[in-house]
Amino acid sequence: RAHASATAAMAANLAAAGLTPKFADVVNMHRPKGDDNAMYAGWYAFQHPGGEFEVCLRPGGVFHATGFPAASRWCALPGPNPAIAITWGKYGDYKLDVTDGVLRELAGSRVPAAGRAPGPNDWRRMRCVRPLSPAETKLLAPDGGGTAWAFHYANGRFEVQFRGDGFNHFT
Repeated sequence: RAHASATAAMAANLAAAGLTPKFADVVNMHRPKGDDNAMYAGWYAFQHPGGEFEVCLRPGGVFHATGFPAASRWCALPGPNPAIAITWGKYGDYKLDVTDGVLRELAGSRVPAAGRAPGPNDWRRMRCVRPLSPAETKLLAPDGGGTAWAFHYANGRFEVQFRGDGFNHFT
């Protein structure tokens, strides 16, 4: 509830100032809730005009693509028609509508720059290929915030924190 009221307050402040939030701001304002994580978190085949590769919708709203690391997020968009939004740093912003909720298939396009219509090569599709493994779920944590681990060895121990971000940072 605190996040929902903060989101509403942010949207109201932007509207009062006559501002329209950027796409990335909208994604950050609508971070996934527990139901969204359960519905969408997993590994997907990300299809585009040049081919296909795997991406991961992580709990808590982190979008991860192994070959294309970036500060990136996803969210379930509010409204009557189920859809997700992805803001993927230098790789662009995307809106995909759910075309099959059972099979977790989505279709949409890159969000074009202001004043431009989507082009013929801007289409994208996602198809769920597998859920997160138990090990991934444990490493990422239910909220997607990452986890800390203590490693013990003969002469002591050290801690490693997995951040679960779009870069797979360890500290």
